[in-house]
Amino acid sequence: MNRLARLLSPLVLLCVLAACAKPAVPTAPAAATSAPKPAEAAQAPELFLARPEGARGPLVAYDMASGLQRFTLPAGLMAADEKSFFTAAVTGDKIYVMGGTDGTQTLAVTEAYVPEAEARGENPWQTRAPLPAGRLRMGVVSVAGIVHVMGGEGSPQLSPLIYDEKANQWQPFQAPNLPPVSKVSLAVESGNIHLLGGQIAAAPSRQHIVYQAIYVIQLPLLSP
Repeated sequence: MNRLARLLSPLVLLCVLAACAKPAVPTAPAAATSAPKPAEAAQAPELFLARPEGARGPLVAYDMASGLQRFTLPAGLMAADEKSFFTAAVTGDKIYVMGGTDGTQTLAVTEAYVPEAEARGENPWQTRAPLPAGRLRMGVVSVAGIVHVMGGEGSPQLSPLIYDEKANQWQPFQAPNLPPVSKVSLAVESGNIHLLGGQIAAAPSRQHIVYQAIYVIQLPLLSP
């Protein structure tokens, strides 16, 4: 028995040493933490404006990316001065409201509503450069932060307009094949403005005109 124990002792010791020498199971490396990047310029979200309770209800702004509600304007706020047939467009953090009528005359007024200013307790409304002439029932859309106005009523010659926010001025632009149209709808797709329907000479229109608002020019690389 003692002899058997003496023979088994080295084997037990080898087993213990082998167990101790067993390589550890590799663990997943900790997630690498990169150095904080410089703060990037915040991208202004695209907003969808709606009046769920009808024309006299509050104006609700929704974030197009998340679908979440951003803010609400109380009922009648955008028409507290009895304006009607005005139009609005969103650029960056502002809502531009322009044109319309007060019941006696066609208006050229342009105003900007800044929700962040209201959150700071400041006056959210800013008076901006008026339209060159009074206009109502026009189509308005924002492309790359630039407000485009097409069609409308108010004077015999209503040129398409763009609004230069930095210079605070309206400028005409060439939109080929644009008939005198009012009550028109505008939509943006890949830098193009789609002009849809509307009313021409008091008759409903089925027109669909595409205007390329953004041009991409490829320049060749010059080798040294």
